Amino acid sequence: MRNASKRNVYEEVPEIRDMEEYPQFELAW
Repeated sequence: MRNASKRNVYEEVPEIRDMEEYPQFELAW
């Protein structure tokens, strides 16, 4: 499920390429 969520985020926000730059997303998922 975690993978699916990340994919959704990437599709909705293509600007976010590396999650490392946005650690908040990692904590959210």
